Amino acid sequence: MKIICALLLAVLLFNLACHKQLKQNYEDPTEKNSISSQLDSISSDKALVMDNHQLKNQEIQLRKVPFKIDYEDLLKKKERIMLGSIGSDVHYIPLQTDSNCLVGSMPEFHFATKYIFVGNTDHVLVFDYNGKFIRKIGSSGNGPNEIDQIQMVSLIESEEVIAIQTLMSRKLLFYTYDGDILESVSVPMMSYIYSLGRNEFLCYDMCIIGNEDFVFRLTNRHNDTISSVRNHFKWLNESNDVSMLYLTGFQPFYIYDKRVYFKSLYNDTVFTILNSRIVPSYFIDLGKYRLPNEFRAENPASMDKFKKSGKNYFGVFTMQVNNVMFITAFCLVGKSQNNIIYYPNLGKGSSLLSSQNESSGLINNWDGGPDFWPEGIINDKKIYMTVSPTELKNLISEPDFTESKPLHINKKEEFIMMVEGLDENDNTVIMVVSLF
Repeated sequence: MKIICALLLAVLLFNLACHKQLKQNYEDPTEKNSISSQLDSISSDKALVMDNHQLKNQEIQLRKVPFKIDYEDLLKKKERIMLGSIGSDVHYIPLQTDSNCLVGSMPEFHFATKYIFVGNTDHVLVFDYNGKFIRKIGSSGNGPNEIDQIQMVSLIESEEVIAIQTLMSRKLLFYTYDGDILESVSVPMMSYIYSLGRNEFLCYDMCIIGNEDFVFRLTNRHNDTISSVRNHFKWLNESNDVSMLYLTGFQPFYIYDKRVYFKSLYNDTVFTILNSRIVPSYFIDLGKYRLPNEFRAENPASMDKFKKSGKNYFGVFTMQVNNVMFITAFCLVGKSQNNIIYYPNLGKGSSLLSSQNESSGLINNWDGGPDFWPEGIINDKKIYMTVSPTELKNLISEPDFTESKPLHINKKEEFIMMVEGLDENDNTVIMVVSLF
């Protein structure tokens, strides 16, 4: 089970014009955390043409948040949950390893019907579901149709198109699943751009400078603002320095039931899109664990407060598969992590414990392999976690594993054979869990 790690990165702003713009656009910071204020912060382009019936239905959806998740309450309900109690199958995909398909140190995994896409620094590797390497997509460089550095990858499955957001050149490169370049589209400077289609983009701005107007924005290749969630916390930065809280493993977007859900690092509301409008879907109330805006690490004036008190606060992201919600809460300073399973249909959930009464994932009583906590979603019934060959080899040498008696002894034997066939320098192994 991987731990989400928070890293504080310092960034130097070389553009003094940007610094001047900070002063021009500065607003007094206001705290707007309630559901009603989040609703008020959602805006839409008035040019959208909809009939009265559509508008009425959207207004009903907009003003009704289906449920609230009480994080503090769930922390009190601690429980050991076995993988076999929610999983109907567990299997492993060792990715082929050779010089043409080495997976980098911080890969990004995406799953289509036929292929597994692995985003490296400046290209994407394509594997099939047996782990066989198929092809490489993209070429490194700063020229036209080249990738300087990948910021984000998204799949347009209906068209079998992969969209790659570049970091420095600010482009979206569209490729077919076969690796053929389709087009390059210039995009605004945003932290993450999720491609819903070739002319519909969901932009997420982490708001690290202080003058950003939007946290989320639904837009197109003409940069029209179709719908948005405004940024209500701004600050005046009189220096050329900014900081960014970078979280390894943080997932701002997920797909469930063919709908995209998204959440920022600091906002407690999870949003979705309904008829081309951003609407709130549910709310995660962190209570005393929510970082106050005046402690934000990105604001130089509050950096000392963050360093002193950040260990008391948590960030959170969620994903949902087959009516089960997985909530990952990670300390903003340090490696403490709480994993929570929540059933929205029942309004119940619990924080997971290991056999040693420590915060944990799902205890693997299926085949005795690694305890499991999802890193992401494959489809509406499958989730995954990546494990290194070294971790797996260390696991099968431990006495607890040797003595374990999982539900499926034959699967344990298959697992051992798979691990023994790995080299410690091989690519990562994908652990796939299917839910009931």
